[in-house]
Amino acid sequence: MGLAVFYSGYRAVTANMSVDYRKPIPLGQRVTIQAEMSGKTERRILARGEILLPDGSVAVSATGMYAEAKLFFDKIAGQLLEPKE
Repeated sequence: MGLAVFYSGYRAVTANMSVDYRKPIPLGQRVTIQAEMSGKTERRILARGEILLPDGSVAVSATGMYAEAKLFFDKIAGQLLEPKE
């Protein structure tokens, strides 16, 4: 979900996340992971996501609330790009 928010053009950190585990995910099976930004308020960005089993049933569903943190990401990016002495 964080990537869905990021690819929507926002630099944000997770403020709250709720995950519902509905079915076990068998080892070695391919699953489909999908997520989307589902809304935006003045101060928060909302997202939802699911993990689908091969038969299309939902194994995991989640919702998340993110807070914009552009300055945080600018500072971290600057630290990562600065040469080390």
